[in-house]
Amino acid sequence: MDKLQKECAAIAIRRGKITQDDLIIPDMHKFIDAAINELFEARECIDKEQYKNEIINDKPEGLAIEFIDTIRVLLTGLECLGINFETVMILKHKYELGRED
Repeated sequence: MDKLQKECAAIAIRRGKITQDDLIIPDMHKFIDAAINELFEARECIDKEQYKNEIINDKPEGLAIEFIDTIRVLLTGLECLGINFETVMILKHKYELGRED
């Protein structure tokens, strides 16, 4: 997972979504806004009833793809903060397993 997180950040830099400066002083509002935009695209898929993944003009499209795009944005943000997703996910998951509410 650590490799995937680093690759997401490298792709975001290559595509101009973030800059090297974001790796030093990340603007988390930028990442939150980008994640929200991806979720709006997911909502558009629901509105169009585009639940299945399909290739349109050589690009994967569909609800799950938009969810993955959201995750990629969040992984990039965590990488910029120097936070390992897997470590935090395991911590949170263990907490949720023990909840009794």
